[in-house]
Amino acid sequence: MVDCTVEGVGKIRQELSKVESQGKQHQKQQQPQQQPVAKSIDTCSKISQAEPQDRVARWHRALLSRSGHEDRFHQPFSAWTVQLNEPNQRVIRADCERTRADMEYFRRPDIRDKMEAMLTYWCQQQRSRYKQGLNEVIAPFLFLQADEAGGTPPSDDQVFACFSAFLRRYAPFFDSQGFVPLQCAFVFFRRLLIYHRPDLHNLLADRGVSPDMCCMPWFLTIFASKTPLKLTLQLWDRHLERSEPPFFVFLAAAVLASSEQAIFAADRSQLPEILTHLGMSSREELEHLWSAADSIYNRTPATFAARLRRNVLRMGVNKGGQKQRNEGMAQDDQEAQQTQLAAEANGGALLERLEQERCFFILPEEVVGHCYPPRSGEPRRPWHPSAACPWRLLVLDLRPRSDFEAMRLPCALHFDPFGRSMAAGIAQATGHHGAWAAAGRKLMQWGRVLDATLVFEALKATLGEDWVCDLGAHVCLLGHAEDATWIRSLYHVLTRQLTYRHVSVASGGFEAVLACAEKQGLEIVRSDDIQDGFHELDTEFFSQDKWGSKFASAWSKVRKVAAASTGKVGESGSGAEQTEAQAYVKTADSQAAQETTAEGSGVAPVPPTRQDRPGNWS
Repeated sequence: MVDCTVEGVGKIRQELSKVESQGKQHQKQQQPQQQPVAKSIDTCSKISQAEPQDRVARWHRALLSRSGHEDRFHQPFSAWTVQLNEPNQRVIRADCERTRADMEYFRRPDIRDKMEAMLTYWCQQQRSRYKQGLNEVIAPFLFLQADEAGGTPPSDDQVFACFSAFLRRYAPFFDSQGFVPLQCAFVFFRRLLIYHRPDLHNLLADRGVSPDMCCMPWFLTIFASKTPLKLTLQLWDRHLERSEPPFFVFLAAAVLASSEQAIFAADRSQLPEILTHLGMSSREELEHLWSAADSIYNRTPATFAARLRRNVLRMGVNKGGQKQRNEGMAQDDQEAQQTQLAAEANGGALLERLEQERCFFILPEEVVGHCYPPRSGEPRRPWHPSAACPWRLLVLDLRPRSDFEAMRLPCALHFDPFGRSMAAGIAQATGHHGAWAAAGRKLMQWGRVLDATLVFEALKATLGEDWVCDLGAHVCLLGHAEDATWIRSLYHVLTRQLTYRHVSVASGGFEAVLACAEKQGLEIVRSDDIQDGFHELDTEFFSQDKWGSKFASAWSKVRKVAAASTGKVGESGSGAEQTEAQAYVKTADSQAAQETTAEGSGVAPVPPTRQDRPGNWS
C-alpha cells in the first residue's frame, strides 16, 4: 500500500528516483517498443503496393466471406424489378450526376443509370429514405468495373453485395431516422479526443465549434468524400485488411491532431473553414495519418473500441439484419413500421445515455486486467492487456482512507483530491481542529467544491512531480458508485481545467471492479485493522465533542438516503453495463484467439518495454 502522508510521499519519490535510474539503464531496451508500429507501417506499404487486379478478390473476401448468415436474406441486384419511384428520386439522380464528375468514367450515362438503380434498390430493400453520402460510398465499388481499375471486373451483383456489406459493417448510418448511430459516433469521437488531446477538445468547445462538422463526411463515407478516388481505394484496402470497423474514429482523431498548429493559430471565425477542409490528399499523407491513428489506437483502452463496436456499429448490423428478415418473412407494413419505431426509440435512449455519461468510461474487466498480471502458468485472459500494450493504468482510489485500507486493489493508489491543506484551511478558518473541521471538509466534498490547484498539488503528492506531468501516464479514477457525481466533477477539473491527458473513470465504481475481481478468484488486499485508518480523518474528529457526534449521525443518514436513491439509478443502468461487459469479454476472447493463432504461425509478437510507474505491475 502506498501512503499519501509526508513520509509516504518521501518513499514514493525514493522509488521514483530508483525507477528513473533503472530507466536510464534500460534505454536500449526501449527501442523495440517501436517495432509494432513499424510492423503496421510495413503491412500498409505491402497492401498499397499490391496489384490493383487483386483488389476485387481481396474486397470480396473481406466483405462477403465475413457477412455470415445475413447474406441469405439479400436478393441479388439482377433480380430486382426496376422501380425508380422513391419520394426523393430527383435527389438521387442529381447526386449520381455530380458524383466524381471530374472523372470520365463516372460521366458515362450507363454508369450514372446503374448508380441510380443500385442506390434506389438499396433504399427499397432497407425500407429507408435515401440520404446524401450513399453516392460517395458506392462510387469506389462501381469503379472496380472500370478498365483502368485492372483485373477481372466484378458483376453487378457482386458490386451491389459488397456495397451493402460495407455499409452494414463499416458505415451503418444511412438507414436510421435522424442519423442516431452517427450522433452516437460523434459522442464517442469527442470522448476519444478529450482522452488524448483535451487541449484541442477544450479549444474547440470554448470557441463554440463542434468537431462534428468535419467528422460528418468522414464517418458517413469512411473518408471517401473529398478524397481522390485512387487514394480512397488505397485507404479502403488498409481498412478492409485491418478488419477493425471502429478504426475510422481513430483515423479522424489523427487527422484533427495533425492540423493542431493551424487550429490553435486560427481565429474563431476561421475554424469552421479550416475544419471542413481537413483530410488527406497524397499517399505519403495517408501513410503518416494511418501510422498516427494506429498509435492512438494502441494507446486507447480496449473498452472504447468495444463500446463503439457494440453501441454504434452493431446497431446498424442488427437493424439491417432485422429488416432483411422481415422482408424474407413477408412481414406486413404495419408490423414492420412498429419494429422500426421501436428500434428508433431504443437508439434515441442510447444516445441520451451516452451524452449524459460525460466521462471516458472503462469497463471493470479492463481495470482488473491492468491491476492483476497473469498468474504463473496461466495464459493471458481477455481482460489482460495484450503483449503489445506499452502502458498500464494508474488506478487512483478516491474512497475514504478507511475504506481504502480495509479493502483495495493491489496496485491502486489512495488519492484525496481535496487534500489535507483543505481540511487544515477549514480548521484555521473556523478555529476548530476537531469535529467541525472534519464536518466542513465533508460538506465541501458533498458540495463537489474542487479547486484545480489543490487537485494538482494532491496529484503531485500521490504520483510525484515527474509523473504528474508525464504525457504517457494513463489515470483511472475509482470510487464508490454513490459518489459518481463528484467523481465526474473531478474528471471535469482534470480534463477541462488542468487539460490532463488519458483520464478515465471506472464504470460501476469500486463495487463493480470488486465483483469482477472476486468472480475471477483474484486476491483483494484486505486489512483487519480498519480503525487505524478510520481514526485519521473521521472518528478522531467526531469523538472530540458532542456536536461532532451529532453531525456524524446526521451525515450518516444523509449518505444512506443518497446511496438508496443512487442505487435505484445504478440498477437501471446495470443491465446495459453488464451487457457491454459481456460484449467486451467476448471481443477480447476473439482478439486473444487471433493472437494465439499468430503466435502459432511462427510470428511472435515483440512486447514493448514498459516504463514502470507507481502502482503498476510489469
